[in-house]
Amino acid sequence: MKKGLSRLVLFALSFIILLAPSSFGTITFFTQLDDSGSGLHSIYPISDTTLTVCGTLGTIARSTDRGVNWTTTLLPAGITDYTWYKVRFSSASRGFISGHKLLTAGHIYRTLDGGATWTANFSTADSIYFYGLFFKDENTGWVAAGKSIADDTGRIYRTTNGGNSWTGASTTTLNKPVFGVGGFTRSGADHVFAVGNTGLIEKSSDGGVTFSPMASGVSQTLVDVYFPSSSVGWAVGTGGVILKYQYISTPQLQTETWMAQTSGTTENLAAVYFQDSSTGWAAGANGTFLKTTDAGATWTAIATGTTDDLYDIRAYDADNIWVVGSGSRVILKGGTAAFTSISPASMNELESNKAIVVTGNFPLTGTYSIAISGLTVSSVTRVDSTHLSASLTAPSGSAGVKNIVITCPDQQTVTATNAFTVTNNLGPTITGISPAHVLVNERKNFTITGSGFVTGATVGFGSGYTIHGTIVNSPTQITVDGTLSSAGIRSVTVTDPNSGGTGVLGNSLLVIDPNASNPSPTSAIPGYAYRGTAFQAAIGGTGLSSVNSILMPGTGVTISIVNTSDTLIRANVAVDADATLDVRDLVLMSPTGGGVLSNALEVKAAVTSGKVVSDVELGPHPVKGGATVLNIQGQANKGNLTIEFPVVGSNGVIFARPSIYVAQPGRFNKAWNFKTDRILPIPNGIHVMKVVAEGAVQASKKVVFYQY
Repeated sequence: MKKGLSRLVLFALSFIILLAPSSFGTITFFTQLDDSGSGLHSIYPISDTTLTVCGTLGTIARSTDRGVNWTTTLLPAGITDYTWYKVRFSSASRGFISGHKLLTAGHIYRTLDGGATWTANFSTADSIYFYGLFFKDENTGWVAAGKSIADDTGRIYRTTNGGNSWTGASTTTLNKPVFGVGGFTRSGADHVFAVGNTGLIEKSSDGGVTFSPMASGVSQTLVDVYFPSSSVGWAVGTGGVILKYQYISTPQLQTETWMAQTSGTTENLAAVYFQDSSTGWAAGANGTFLKTTDAGATWTAIATGTTDDLYDIRAYDADNIWVVGSGSRVILKGGTAAFTSISPASMNELESNKAIVVTGNFPLTGTYSIAISGLTVSSVTRVDSTHLSASLTAPSGSAGVKNIVITCPDQQTVTATNAFTVTNNLGPTITGISPAHVLVNERKNFTITGSGFVTGATVGFGSGYTIHGTIVNSPTQITVDGTLSSAGIRSVTVTDPNSGGTGVLGNSLLVIDPNASNPSPTSAIPGYAYRGTAFQAAIGGTGLSSVNSILMPGTGVTISIVNTSDTLIRANVAVDADATLDVRDLVLMSPTGGGVLSNALEVKAAVTSGKVVSDVELGPHPVKGGATVLNIQGQANKGNLTIEFPVVGSNGVIFARPSIYVAQPGRFNKAWNFKTDRILPIPNGIHVMKVVAEGAVQASKKVVFYQY
């Protein structure tokens, strides 16, 4: 029998043989708690910060800081022979836990203060155990119950007054233990479903007063059931079984059925939960965790990092999802925090209180921390859901390329590798490396340029490299023979043998795995940029949908992705007023490697006279006799701009050519609404738009034109 399977069978059968049970391109899971304490069976968040869990040995635990810290008690106080299977809240203050005392009766405890204190609420006189709980509102709820395998007794109890009293439902055909209960309200009536041993499904259409059997089509034990709406629901159980409930109503017919889904696993499943009618999760033995985003048509296994059996899933919102299990005491939390960039991305040694801004996804309110090796980080503040701010101090000896580790309020950590650089003013200065890209395991001679190079200087490329030889040709040039063994973007370092000072040129060397599926850029529009400007660029090529960041070796140019497709990336480009005047390569990074477009962008001096277009974007595609918007941005003296499109072949497109008047010298941002005189066949693709500026310069600007 597979590891973990026997434990989950005992969980599913513990209601029967009277044993204590054994022990959620994106969300990823991290461990909040994993120790050898009592096993956990259920969790419930009553807010994005306050949680309650329950489990074996009478364990009840509560957290008020998203699961970072827990206060554990025994319920009843000091007694360890109770096992609690489920915790659910009907309001922010009123909650219930269900379970049993070893070899005796089932028990329900209730809290009226959000889980701070609990009191006995309901119990049975015989050896019925209480399992699943479901509440439709603060007052009305149901609990599933079962007895031993010998007499095959199952029961469902109901409360309509917030737990002040519980009444057994009429279940004349219920002769099997019931483990899960759920439901919904449709057309004013409460519909309740109970699931249990050997494919049992019982349904009530009168609010749980009476129940009758419903065909499940399976013989596996069903352990949990959940309904995100009144027309769809799911049940899970042993052997990887997942059933989907569907209600279809037409003027002629109303039908409701349970149909088996393909789960892709034979592991026993103990919990199911849906965020909406399409996105949901199922959990079970050996750390099994499945996710669907297409209403159960397909289920995908998600790594949880544990082999413990998982018993419950609950979410407060999309950024606060928890899973609990046992074998050991495990609490996993789903998180969506992510790092995108840091600005600025470097500082000097001995620099103090350097203000930085981290861009990414930081959905949770609360306290964040940032750690960068060797640096003092202070005043970390969550500015909004996409930005953190902080101050950095770099002491002597802290030079180098650094990882950034961000810890979120729920203790999720996000690591950005080689994302920050500290330079040493006492060391060399690096201005460039050629070539700027190389294949994995390709032995190459690199030329490093800069200043302050002395005999004995050592060269580094981060990690995973071999230096075969280094020659300091002059104080401004080093030749190094090297091989790099892993793909990625590298920073180059040169260390002075005397002072120990290190010069760093961050993100300046791309190592490409030729066997990986790498993006292949073929064009970048525009191919030049002026100091002190910002615009949107179009990058063409193939395999671009996997690109997650764009780098440009050198300093003074920042690029951020707006959107991507397989053949086109739109990106915002910002050029500093003091950016180096040169021609840059464009480096596209993806999870498996990267691609390079050589000589993609020329940085030019800021325009001081004449008229130059820095960005042009075509609006909705023109149709014959129709109109669209041409957005033109740039710098110009006062006067007229004339816009011209080409005639392509013998059957080109002819556009009206009005002048745009620039009223004041300086930057302009104009929207030109034009109509086509006529449209004849023109190929899709990149064409040249000519800007003729009155009495000054004539400039060309490439735009992407699509014929519809």
